[in-house]
Amino acid sequence: MPEGARHTLAASLESLFLGYTLPAGAVSPVTDAWLHPEIEGRLAFQLGGLWRFARELRALRTSLAEKHGAAYWQWVLLAVLDDFFAPEADEAEELGRLRAAIGETASLALQGAGADALFPFEVFRLAIEERIGAQAPGAVPSGRVTFGAMAGLRGLPWRLICCIGLDHAAFPASPPELEFDLMAAFPRTGDRRLRSEQRNVFLDLLLAAREAFYVSYSGRGMRDDRVAPPSVVVEELVDALLRAARAPEDARRALIVEHPLQAFSRRYFDGSDPRLFSYRAELCGTAQALASAPRRAQAPADEVDDVEEMPVESPRIPFFRGPLNPPADSGPVALEDLARFFLRPAEFVLWRRLGLSLRIHGNALENEDPFAPDFEAGLRLRAWMLRLIERGLDPPEILARMQSHPDAPAGRLGEIELTELLDRARIFFERRARAAHGLQDAPFEFRIDTGEGLLSGTLGGLGAAGMLRASFAPSGARARIECWVHHLALCAVAPPGIALRTQFLGELECFHFESAAGARERLAAMLRAFRAGQCRPLPFFPRAGLAYVAKNDARAARKVWMGSNRSHPGEADDPWIRLAFREDVSGAIGAEFERLTREILAPLRVALKDGIHAAFA
Repeated sequence: MPEGARHTLAASLESLFLGYTLPAGAVSPVTDAWLHPEIEGRLAFQLGGLWRFARELRALRTSLAEKHGAAYWQWVLLAVLDDFFAPEADEAEELGRLRAAIGETASLALQGAGADALFPFEVFRLAIEERIGAQAPGAVPSGRVTFGAMAGLRGLPWRLICCIGLDHAAFPASPPELEFDLMAAFPRTGDRRLRSEQRNVFLDLLLAAREAFYVSYSGRGMRDDRVAPPSVVVEELVDALLRAARAPEDARRALIVEHPLQAFSRRYFDGSDPRLFSYRAELCGTAQALASAPRRAQAPADEVDDVEEMPVESPRIPFFRGPLNPPADSGPVALEDLARFFLRPAEFVLWRRLGLSLRIHGNALENEDPFAPDFEAGLRLRAWMLRLIERGLDPPEILARMQSHPDAPAGRLGEIELTELLDRARIFFERRARAAHGLQDAPFEFRIDTGEGLLSGTLGGLGAAGMLRASFAPSGARARIECWVHHLALCAVAPPGIALRTQFLGELECFHFESAAGARERLAAMLRAFRAGQCRPLPFFPRAGLAYVAKNDARAARKVWMGSNRSHPGEADDPWIRLAFREDVSGAIGAEFERLTREILAPLRVALKDGIHAAFA
């Protein structure tokens, strides 16, 4: 992370307070700092707590940079525990031991060095750490379960010994490689060997067990579920036991218990292995339902072609066992809701009707600063840059303000990328300004009866040449569908003095629609699908649907749906879709999908024209 005020807590607080003070979308008149747009209500109260926390941190950093006596350091650390920690009930004992260690360390320092001795905080901290380490409880028999290091247990008899976490790379541990290790470079007889000592510790533990000796290790990889070997000492122990057995395979099954990956596995409840059991009765029903659910069907072999075949998954319970009750009639359908529905039908029903959210809040920060923003961050950067250009700011001032944006890439590479993005944004802004010449400032409000219900909304960007819609964001299937919904509304309403034409202007793509016959009937069909899609997941998918109507071939739609190694990820990878259609994701491209796609998108395909219409050139 490069040095500079942008990456400081003070700069972040400035952005947050300016976002709270100034209205949404404003630009700071006194600083280049980016304004956080969502500070209001309860978040404003939390911002005050964050400011107090930062103030205490600054004061603590100042005091820790100086030399003081033992009594002062004791007072500072006890104040830190009071101000910065809110221990739970089970943490009170540990906090009490820490307070006692601080007091004892301060008393020893006062006795040994006197009250006038001054020393840096690092000295006092190291003394406290040594004292806490010396007071750590060892593996002393107490008649209960005793936890301790492996070396602390040797030589004492125990009824049961459990060695946990004996993975292949964990034990015996490899000694650290030092740059100037003369013992490793010139070994001699009698030198200490850490791995040999740890192997001997394992042998001592085995001999100390009187009734049972339990060993556990991770037998599967966390990423790919491949078999992972145990520690070499465990493998040697198992090999020795198997050589002494008459039936080695039966002995191996008796010695080694492989636990399922999930706690709701049916193996914990079906009694097939008496060594596997569970005390969680609430998971028994889940295990039974998974065992009785049908397996997901695969795509036909002749339709897979060069597409990656979707992996066979374990049986899944349908998320929707039946349609939901229709929502209460709340008046006309908003045009923006209709367009948003056809962009993401699965998300619409899960979020709007069930209140589900798949967005994870409070994500941990990345360990490394990215060289380039991701897709969502790129959209925010583009929108903020266009807003600054619209305000008439000079390019150097725009770059300075963009570099304060939290999504802006850092370093010299970030400056180069922002400069290139600014050049593209200015070109797009000029093209949009030329195309928007003569458009009306006020939006046109409408309310029409389609025969399937009322539709209301506003149409903006209207002029004698038609309706202009522009976006600096990457366009694609969703841009076409959104423009098509608004174009049908324009044709159905037919505002006076406005040509029934819609022009889309993007950075890399431009297209337009001419007057659409039967626009009111097509909106009625969309409203029927909209109402059905509020009760169940509707198999309508923008990318796969446009691929289907382009070639009138389900195989083309399935390629876009599943994805491949040579193209973008499949549309089926969307988490909302995988949840809504989780019982049969690949089967969603079926007869109903083809019917809906032909009804909704086939007219779009016919009316779509590439390029900029002469009226907007």
